[in-house]
Amino acid sequence: MHLVTQGNARRTSAHTFSFQNIVLLEAKDVRMYLDKQLQFSSLDERFYHEALVHPAMTMSPSRRNVLILGGGDGFAAREVLKYKDVKSVDLVELDPKINKIAKRKTISRLNDRSLYYVKYYHLDQKEAVG
Repeated sequence: MHLVTQGNARRTSAHTFSFQNIVLLEAKDVRMYLDKQLQFSSLDERFYHEALVHPAMTMSPSRRNVLILGGGDGFAAREVLKYKDVKSVDLVELDPKINKIAKRKTISRLNDRSLYYVKYYHLDQKEAVG
């Protein structure tokens, strides 16, 4: 991982698997890119994750145990943990670096430290692309 300064923005880049490049850009907002594709901006990520999580949680007959596939940034987990009847959240992420980056202060503030309250699993790269 290396840190690059670009004007008023800070960029953190980490290479994890041979198929994924992670870039975290901090300026007036925080943005994460995976392979040059925007994954989120702190300006509007709440709209996306609220719309993603709350309909499913509202319609579910039981919310005791929740499984999140992907979501290593912790934003979906943040929304799931708003439900008091949720007892456990398991999160499966391909790339362990995503979880490490999301537990740092910058993103951890945005995801309300949700990754400290979930159990997460990482798939072996060979299993993921197998």
